[in-house]
Amino acid sequence: MQQWQYRTVIIAYERKEKDWVLHHADGSKLMGLQAALDSYGEKGWELVSLTPEESHIVAGLGRWYRDVASYRATFKRPVAEKA
Repeated sequence: MQQWQYRTVIIAYERKEKDWVLHHADGSKLMGLQAALDSYGEKGWELVSLTPEESHIVAGLGRWYRDVASYRATFKRPVAEKA
């Protein structure tokens, strides 16, 4: 039976950078939503979901809008079978 390994990361919009940023545990960061997704894909991770983690409701012209400040990305990849 196939077993899976899962990882979740937060990708936040930083107004100072004017871009989406993924902060790594070692203090480095990856700029851009596409770059963050591509980085995990190159390592064998498959994106399972991209869910708004933090958002704000802002007024627009005659209606309200949801302004997403960060996403929680959930990835999975198969665990190598032991011989």
